[in-house]
Amino acid sequence: MKMDIKDNEKVLTVKDWIIIQIIMMIPIVNIIMWIKWLVSDKTNQNLKNFLIASLVMLVIGMIIWFLSMTFLMTSSMQ
Repeated sequence: MKMDIKDNEKVLTVKDWIIIQIIMMIPIVNIIMWIKWLVSDKTNQNLKNFLIASLVMLVIGMIIWFLSMTFLMTSSMQ
């Protein structure tokens, strides 16, 4: 019994992850690639899940930063 695995469900290799991390370090290109990878049906599911998790963490970080800056600004004005 042979199970066929779709191309977008295969395990990414260490080489793939290194290339992805290098792309993520390049300004502007990283944003373009995030969008391209997230909307494409051909994107590996592991990569797509990683990008979604990274996006969630980014939003949480921005909310925490905003709340802490708001708190610091209001406390310094008193």
